Amino acid sequence: MSHLYPHRRGRLFGYYDMMWAVGATLGPLAVTIALWAGNWRFAYYALGASFLPVVILIWYLPNPSVDGGDDPLTLAELRRISRNPAVLVMAAGILFSTGVEGGYSRGLQRTPKVGSLSR
Repeated sequence: MSHLYPHRRGRLFGYYDMMWAVGATLGPLAVTIALWAGNWRFAYYALGASFLPVVILIWYLPNPSVDGGDDPLTLAELRRISRNPAVLVMAAGILFSTGVEGGYSRGLQRTPKVGSLSR
C-alpha cells in the first residue's frame, strides 16, 4: 500500500489494522445471530454476500498511480536484507514462537480427559 498511496500511508495502514478488530468483533456476533436463527450456515451465507459489494467496489475503482512510491525490492536487495542480524533474530523469534504455540496447542489435543486414566 505504501507504493500506491505514499502520502496517506499511515491512515491506510490504520484502516487496514482496524479491519482486524472489526472482523474479530463482528465474526462471533454474526455466528451467534446465525445460531440463534437456527442454522450456523447463515453466517457463511452472510459472509459470502458481504464480499459482493467489496468485489464490485474493487472492480470499479480507478487504478492508483505508483508515482512517488519506493523502488521495488530486487532479489539482490532481499539477499542483503536477509543477512542482517536483526532480521535473522526476528525471523528466528517468529519461528520459535510459532513452534511453541503449535506444539502447545497440539499437546492440548492429546491431553486425556478427566477420569479416562482410571479405566
